[in-house]
Amino acid sequence: PYNKAVDDALEWLKNHQSPDGFWSCAAFDTECGKQGQDTICDGTGGVLFDTGVTGLALLAFLGHGDTHKEGKFKATVKNGLKYLVDVQSSDGNFGNESNTQYTYDHIISTLAMIEAYALTRDNLFKKPATKGLEYMYKIRNPGAAWRYSPRSSEMVTKPNDMSVTGWAIMAMTSAKECGLPVDAV
Repeated sequence: PYNKAVDDALEWLKNHQSPDGFWSCAAFDTECGKQGQDTICDGTGGVLFDTGVTGLALLAFLGHGDTHKEGKFKATVKNGLKYLVDVQSSDGNFGNESNTQYTYDHIISTLAMIEAYALTRDNLFKKPATKGLEYMYKIRNPGAAWRYSPRSSEMVTKPNDMSVTGWAIMAMTSAKECGLPVDAV
């Protein structure tokens, strides 16, 4: 059923997507004003979080049922997924390792790729989702959970973080539901 608030929110996200397919934390305001002068945003974030924010935005569209082939926002989804596929490193990491909290970016982007695969069963997303999962399992800490970064100095005294681990659990749950590999430690 149509929900104006959801549609408006997705329209806002669509209008703040970079022409390169990602959502920029540091420069999202350059895309402002497409819905009118009263929609000019303020505040910026850090460029190192672009992949995670892109994953979050894609999860909103995918949760709405839009894919790269179907839905009102299919072009937006297609461009966002292409960006994530293009930035994924050969070892499967979606995040920028110079960011001390890149585990969030990686896991959220992996979840978005898994959801894209789950909704479409398109093999374009199976390999990146699988590689993302494999990297996610590789960076799990000795406590069988996740932290902001696998090399965090806090690992000694605080090895586990509930929010990062929660995202990983959602990724593993979605992976299991669509037949992607789940590393059961």
